[in-house]
Amino acid sequence: MIRSPKNRWRLPAWARAFARGAADFVYPPACRLCTADLAEREPGCADRAPFCDSCRAELLATRGPACVKCGASIGPYLDPNVPCSFCRNENYAFERVYRLGVYDTALRTACLRSKSSGAEPLTAGLADLMWECEGAELSEARIDVVAPVPHHWFRRFYSPHNPAATLGAAWAGRLKVPQATHILRKCRWTRPQARLLPYERRQNLRNAFQALPAAGLSGAVVLLADDVMTTGATAHEISKVLLQAGAARVVVGVIARGLGRR
Repeated sequence: MIRSPKNRWRLPAWARAFARGAADFVYPPACRLCTADLAEREPGCADRAPFCDSCRAELLATRGPACVKCGASIGPYLDPNVPCSFCRNENYAFERVYRLGVYDTALRTACLRSKSSGAEPLTAGLADLMWECEGAELSEARIDVVAPVPHHWFRRFYSPHNPAATLGAAWAGRLKVPQATHILRKCRWTRPQARLLPYERRQNLRNAFQALPAAGLSGAVVLLADDVMTTGATAHEISKVLLQAGAARVVVGVIARGLGRR
């Protein structure tokens, strides 16, 4: 079982608050999406995601009711615990999906920007906003380790920033569990998923991921972190690998749920 590292050198709360205040004085906080100056933090709002009120409202505009199994939007009178029209005929290897909203409008723009080099602050801000909305349920899931969706080694030459790794690090910190970037590997180059039809996506990812021998996942509950989930093909393939490696359960955390159908 993967164990959380000891926070031996963690600063006390008063020291972290002092350091945060000093940083805000020297570098006034700005919205991670539109770069507008943020108002001074109010007492009790230190953990509020770093977005201005306008951008925050736009990023949360697509939240609404969602299917627990796949994260797709559903009507207000449907039971979220019953598989929806997107997933009722699917046999996903993961247990459920936690998401911030739908891959549309401002959230789509933010996800696209988060893929750019140097976009780590924006990605971390999106992770914080998702935690505000889903943190209570994520905490109840008894997650042992966070695993980001890995990039193929060749992709890192032209796309050094992996949003999944930034998201995973943020959520692991909130959950006080390790982020294990060493347990998964993308062992085969694949075509970009966005250019493929739904059935082609599943074929494209077959045998593309593997868990490394030293993963140590026996009995672990894994949070698989990624920025966007559309058909669920990537999350399904990786979840199968994690379960075969000994994980007890896999849940998925994403910023946005795409609207693509199968």
